[in-house]
Amino acid sequence: MLQTIVLKRLSFHDVIEMIKRVLEQDDVPRRFCRLVYEKTRGNPFFVEEVIKSLKEEGVISAEKEKWKIKEVSKIEFPETVKEVIKARIGRLDDESQKVLTRASFIGKDFTFEALPRVTGVEDDKLLEIMEGMLKTGLIKEVTVRGKDMFSFADVIVKDV
Repeated sequence: MLQTIVLKRLSFHDVIEMIKRVLEQDDVPRRFCRLVYEKTRGNPFFVEEVIKSLKEEGVISAEKEKWKIKEVSKIEFPETVKEVIKARIGRLDDESQKVLTRASFIGKDFTFEALPRVTGVEDDKLLEIMEGMLKTGLIKEVTVRGKDMFSFADVIVKDV
């Protein structure tokens, strides 16, 4: 039985707290938090994806065991969650993008065993690619009816 859960938009204060938790850091520039809040309109999924994307782009970078954030005025924000995910996928190498695209033909959940047939990629290389995608958070490992599988982190990832 499926159940729809409607998530409320986060308040500005909630977005600040979420960013602090995601970055594991208490001192996050208020102007940065304000920008994230305004651009994401408090959508929790959008906030999380934007932070991941900004880390991948180097806008947020690790420096002396702390996250450093570029000057807020220089940050370019995508307008939608779909644009953020598209940009994240675009930063993957060509072969990883191909595997992700072909996996989407299988469905939201898929087995490792199904991938060589649809991708034409050998098992060793495929394992390396899947490990990389797990680290990005674009896919995750799940158990469906007692079987270990991969799943797209969100239907938007599958559809992009």
